[in-house]
Amino acid sequence: MVRQANREEGQSLVELGIGVPFLVILVIALIEMGIVFSVYISLINAAREGAEFASKYPQITDANHANDSYNPDGASSCTPSCPTITEEFYSRVTNEITDPTEPLKGQEGQRLIEDGNMDPPTAVVGPNGITPGSPITVTVVYSLQTFTSRVSLPFFGRFGLPAVYRMQYTFSMPIR
Repeated sequence: MVRQANREEGQSLVELGIGVPFLVILVIALIEMGIVFSVYISLINAAREGAEFASKYPQITDANHANDSYNPDGASSCTPSCPTITEEFYSRVTNEITDPTEPLKGQEGQRLIEDGNMDPPTAVVGPNGITPGSPITVTVVYSLQTFTSRVSLPFFGRFGLPAVYRMQYTFSMPIR
């Protein structure tokens, strides 16, 4: 009877050694998917914000009017420090995307995300041109690298997960 008790002494330690790596991988995968989902939700919000702005100012799709000054007060005169309509559109889209893997910038005038992670947002008008009621479509494309993007396990690789998540969202609104 004493001999059998000695054989079972390390059983719990062996079970722990086998089970913990799988639990750690599961927790890391859940955290990564949470980050990806969070960024995708903010990408949807950015496309909607861009479409709302583009529906009010559809001239951002016209090269002749893209550099018109944007005055948020609605007054006709604007100081030289006013942004162009294109700059305001780009700023509204980029400030809606929050990426938890990047440190937020606290200084005024800087965007929340780095320029290299996002393609410039595009606004395309429908076949009827810039007329009220015709659709304007905004597409936002963002590339996300998570904290595990550079991690690859021997024999398993990345378990089929991409190193860079390239996300895209398109939203349409009628021109007002």
